[in-house]
Amino acid sequence: FLSPLDYVHRNLELLQVEWAFGVHEDMADAVSRLQPADDQGTVVFNGWARMAMPLRVPLHVTDVQPPRVGERAPRRVRAEISVDLASYAESVRREWDVDVRAHDTLFLLHVQPPSDSCRLGVAAVRVCEVEARLDHEGAAGVRRFCVLLDPAQYQVDVERRREDVYAKFNVVLRRRPQEGGVLGVLNTVRALAAHPPKLPAWLAPIFLGYGDPAQATALHSLGGDSCSPAAPLTVNMGDTFVSAEHLRSSFAQTHAEVCFDAGEFTSPCVVEFGTKGELHVRSQRAPLRGPMALQAVRGNALEFTPAQVRALLSAGLPGLTLIVGPPGTGKTDVAVQAVANLYHAHPTQTTLLLTHSNQALNQLFAKIVAAGNIHPRHLLRLGHGEEDLDAAPDSARYSKAGRVESFLERRVELLQRVQLLAESLRVTGDFGYTCDSAQVLFVAHVRVRWDAYRRRHLTADAKPSAADLAAAFPFTAFFDSLLGRPLFAADSQPTTEDVIELATGCFAYLDDMFVELRELQPFELLPGARDRANYLLTNQARIVAMTCTHAAMNRNDLLRLGFRYDNVVIEEAAQILDVETLIPLCLQSSGDASSASRLKRLILIGDHNQLPPVVKHTAVRQYGLMDQSFFARMVRLGVPYIELNRQARARPEIADLYRSRYDQLGDLDKRVRVGAYTRPNPGLAFTYQFINVGDFNGQGQTEPSRHFYQNLGEAEYLVQVFQYLRLLGHPAASISILTTYNGQRALLNDVLARRCRSNAAFFGRPRAIATVDQYQGQQSDIVLLSLVRTLSVGYLRDLRRLTVALSRARLGLYVFGRRNVFESCFELKDTFSALLANGDCLELCPEERYDEPPEEGATRKARKVKDVQDMACLVLELSEKLHLPQDESSAPQESIDESTNNDDMEED
Repeated sequence: FLSPLDYVHRNLELLQVEWAFGVHEDMADAVSRLQPADDQGTVVFNGWARMAMPLRVPLHVTDVQPPRVGERAPRRVRAEISVDLASYAESVRREWDVDVRAHDTLFLLHVQPPSDSCRLGVAAVRVCEVEARLDHEGAAGVRRFCVLLDPAQYQVDVERRREDVYAKFNVVLRRRPQEGGVLGVLNTVRALAAHPPKLPAWLAPIFLGYGDPAQATALHSLGGDSCSPAAPLTVNMGDTFVSAEHLRSSFAQTHAEVCFDAGEFTSPCVVEFGTKGELHVRSQRAPLRGPMALQAVRGNALEFTPAQVRALLSAGLPGLTLIVGPPGTGKTDVAVQAVANLYHAHPTQTTLLLTHSNQALNQLFAKIVAAGNIHPRHLLRLGHGEEDLDAAPDSARYSKAGRVESFLERRVELLQRVQLLAESLRVTGDFGYTCDSAQVLFVAHVRVRWDAYRRRHLTADAKPSAADLAAAFPFTAFFDSLLGRPLFAADSQPTTEDVIELATGCFAYLDDMFVELRELQPFELLPGARDRANYLLTNQARIVAMTCTHAAMNRNDLLRLGFRYDNVVIEEAAQILDVETLIPLCLQSSGDASSASRLKRLILIGDHNQLPPVVKHTAVRQYGLMDQSFFARMVRLGVPYIELNRQARARPEIADLYRSRYDQLGDLDKRVRVGAYTRPNPGLAFTYQFINVGDFNGQGQTEPSRHFYQNLGEAEYLVQVFQYLRLLGHPAASISILTTYNGQRALLNDVLARRCRSNAAFFGRPRAIATVDQYQGQQSDIVLLSLVRTLSVGYLRDLRRLTVALSRARLGLYVFGRRNVFESCFELKDTFSALLANGDCLELCPEERYDEPPEEGATRKARKVKDVQDMACLVLELSEKLHLPQDESSAPQESIDESTNNDDMEED
């Protein structure tokens, strides 16, 4: 790219084409489902669509505010729309209630019967933004929304005397929540085109695609693989290492001489790299901050591999870090530890944490919380997905509203302790009333007493006994009350040094308590919830998590608030559009040179060998390379990266199916060669297998609607296998059913509901019924995979998608498809040759039980299953043994109604 402006303009053009194409496809699909017809000059709808609803009454413009000085367009144009959902299923009403929120984008359509002049059936389209919902929550029928129209477009319509177009709108269209963010990204990129971003000097050249690829990387300052920097370099590794042996093995390949400055290893530690390759390890033993019973900080217990340690080392250095994480290699664990190391090493810095999806962000954020080494008051989760996080068990409410509420509750708790402290000191007064009165107690009484105690007993000349030190400590009564036991137990016989350390730690605990109260004081003084939330974001939070889409949609608000950050960590970086990676780097004002250089680290974690960003427009994807992420572009440019090389998810034989996609992907033996990994899967003859599925009732794949592929035979087969596994005792939560198309996912849900209707409590539901794309980043003990297609390979020809499909299973992988179609594909030949090594006919061991697994090498009695009907007979036989009532034997229809199938497609 010639400049940042050139980069933004080129991406803006691609985004505009992609967004318009997506809207056009959604409109065409919705209108075709509505089936508009002419009834004596009136448009009637003979069909229905989940994503589009006829307007109950014509749109009504309620407010047109005068333009600002110097402008022609109105400042704001409000309108009111309403739809009647009374005749729709509960699931449809719930979607319109949940998925249509404030700031979402809706499309107003003037739909008429298709004709030669209007083949699509859409005469006019306008965009509006939801401002608020006007009806009461839970209303049975009518939904009313206040929407904001585009003022500029409204002014054009008025000038061209087309005001009547708004009265003719008869349909409102919504898009899926995951599609709504595209418009936010588009608007943000348009804003960047008007004011080109300023990138840090160390990042700008490689970002634009020129310069030395290694110059911007963090490891460049370390001297590359030799770890011999030009000048001594210190990196705070926190509690990354669990032992001295772990530390030595992590740097064994560098042949560095490891020296412990304290004579022995303790965690946390700082590692200093010398110019001759030597390593000096300096312990960072944190001072005691109160009685151990009041300490809640947990340390790292994972023994990271050398590649993971190298990734964490790079993440601790300024610059660009690329971490390639093959399936099961611990990308998320590395991200969690990297964030914790930055938090402790740089107490004044803020880290921005981003992912592509809310699900991945919640998983990462939950792991950070569970690690317990970051204070909760410094954690903040932004965006719609925060509701799912807050619904988790034992959640501490990490959204803005939840954090503010938690802070206010924490304030009350601390003020109660302050009052308890005052009473223990026999000081009269209501010091627990406000944060300000608490500070009076600290300055006038707590600090005074501590200073007097220190001068009298802790000077070099004083030589008191342990008993005298304990007796003179002024805060003993407070800590006795807080702990519920004596602070200085009479039978413990502590040494003088022990008492001094405990007394010093106790005062440090008090000091921290009053420091926290000072930080909470603004929440006491600020009057409104919005002001408190904004203060929390800009002054209190040090780990701020959001999706890239949320960052794009709220960039203006973040700039207005003066949000600042120093480090950016992006997980799922290979699934994010190139320009979406730029946006998180531009969330702080670049009005002067100093703010542009504030960004110190950019840490990208992903896998370019798995799914790329989703781009629907074929030309934009193939010729504009829009599906190439920034992560993949950096790899192609030759930027050095760290590849994690030990997988701990799948059996080694399952990992062999996709191991060739990576350079040196090995196994973490202490994880994948113990326990269940060493035993056969109960009831299944092989660890993995390809099962050939012929036509069912004379049909293979079907296509009830455009790109909505289904295969009834495979759906029946997979559900029968799921039932079989449940009958043997396999937990439902250990089984996932995956497919490559949304149409098949809908059919699988329908078949499962029909087949398990009478025994729903016994069979339950699998851990997931999802598409391969939706399941990336997740795993299951046993995966049943439906390939659907029987006429052509489809988009599974993309090896990146195949890698994701094969790498979701831990213990067992069973692929159902048409052998002659996939075996003949050149790109898939090697993989399917390995899958077919165990034959193409499902082999089962129905006499085994899950709670009595066979031992490795034991003789097993296997039975071959010929087809779907044979599998149904086996399930019926096992069900009768358990005296389970039988469900209907008739097969489901070849396509299912639109109540489940309008999730759209994932085909090219």
